[in-house]
Amino acid sequence: MKDIVLLLLLHTLLARLGNAQRSILDLPQHHESCSREQSRTARRLVQTHILLPASAASVPMSSDCPFQPNLDRYREHEIHGKTKTYRGHWQCPYSGKVFKTERYLDFHLQRFWSQKNGVNASECLASWCDVLGCEDSSTNKRPLTGTKTNEERHLEHKCRAVLHSCFPPTSGVSARHLQDQIFETVCSKSIRSEKVRRKQKQQHHAQHMSAFTVLWYILVIVTTLATAVFYICYYLQRVDGQVDLDLVCRQRAKKGTKFF
Repeated sequence: MKDIVLLLLLHTLLARLGNAQRSILDLPQHHESCSREQSRTARRLVQTHILLPASAASVPMSSDCPFQPNLDRYREHEIHGKTKTYRGHWQCPYSGKVFKTERYLDFHLQRFWSQKNGVNASECLASWCDVLGCEDSSTNKRPLTGTKTNEERHLEHKCRAVLHSCFPPTSGVSARHLQDQIFETVCSKSIRSEKVRRKQKQQHHAQHMSAFTVLWYILVIVTTLATAVFYICYYLQRVDGQVDLDLVCRQRAKKGTKFF
C-alpha cells in the first residue's frame, strides 16, 4: 500500500514539474519578439530562392539587403549552437547540455548565449515571412491572374522594393534579370500564400458560423420540445386530478354524503 502511495506521489510530482517547465516557456517575459521557428523557415527560403540563384549568376548582393547572412539574428545559433544526437535530442555545443526538443534548446540559447550573436546581427527574418511566403506549401509558380486587392498590391510593392535594395538595377543587366527571376519565384509565391491564408481564414470563419448556427438551432429545438413536454405533463396532471375529483364526488353522492 505504501509503495502505491509513493508511486502516486512521484507521478504527481513529475507531472507538476513538467507543467512548470512548460509554463516557464510560455511566460510573457520569455517570449522573443522575433520568432525563431518562422526565422528558420524564412532562412531556408532565402537560401533557396535568393542566395543560391545570386551565387549561381555571380551577382553580388548589396550591403543594404536585409537578407545578408551576417545580418541574420539567429544565424550563429542555428549553425554553431545546435547539434542533434543519435537519440533525436538536441545538444548545445557551448555548454554541452542536452535537451529533448529544439524549443528547449532555443530557450537555453536565448537565456545564456545571446552574446554569441554578432553585434550587427539584428535582422529578424521572420518579419519577412509575408514577402517570402513562409506558410505557402504550393509548388505552382504560374503568374497570378485576376484582380489584385490592395493588400496584394502592397505586398508586391514591398517585395519589389526589398529586391531593389538587394540587387540594384544600376548593377547591370544580370542584376535586373536576377531580380525579375526572384520576383517571379518569391513575390508571386508570397501573394499566393496571402490568398491561401485569407481563404483559409474565411473557410474557418464560415465553419465556425455554421457550427454556431447548428448549435443554436439544436438549442431552440430542445427548448421548444422541453417546453411542450412540460405543458403536456402539466395538462395531463390537471386532467387526471379533475377526473379523480369527479369520481370522489360521484361516489359520495351515491352514498348520500354531503361533499364540502
